[in-house]
Amino acid sequence: MAVPAAEAEDIFIVYVDGPDPDPEEGRRVMAEFERQTGICLVGNELTPCRGEGDLTEGYARYVVDIFEGQGRLSAGAASRTVMRTVTVNGTRRIVAAVLAKEFNTWVRGLIPRHLERLATTGDPTTRRPAFGRLGSDPAVSFVAGARDGQTLRLDDLRITVSLFAETDPQGIRAASPVGVTPG
Repeated sequence: MAVPAAEAEDIFIVYVDGPDPDPEEGRRVMAEFERQTGICLVGNELTPCRGEGDLTEGYARYVVDIFEGQGRLSAGAASRTVMRTVTVNGTRRIVAAVLAKEFNTWVRGLIPRHLERLATTGDPTTRRPAFGRLGSDPAVSFVAGARDGQTLRLDDLRITVSLFAETDPQGIRAASPVGVTPG
């Protein structure tokens, strides 16, 4: 089953030297971003953004903050941004994908409560290196804006959003594959 493409408000490719990335380089950069994150951005527009000095994800976050302050991006853009440093054909780029509006805003309260409860149970998942990143702003923002079937990779964990008509936790557990901890 194909994973649906994420909707993005804007996608910045931050670079220092040379001309703006051409469409083919943009496709390769987006393919590498998808390989690293699991987020498919096919069909979204790319915005080249020339940077200065040493490129860092902090610089790309600064660009997002500036554009939000100018009204070019909607409020809360930084909290909906997923960033990765990618290298394609020996050229380093920073990709800052500002995901579109959040469809599942209710998860912002549920995820921290669920993670806190899970941490007290001794569940082996809590000992994995990426567990602490599950409650991070990029992870929660991804879930809040995701559609059914979309996946985000965080080191050794994957967050896959599955939408159920069922709201009872026991019913969700019964419908979930073995090894999946429903939120």
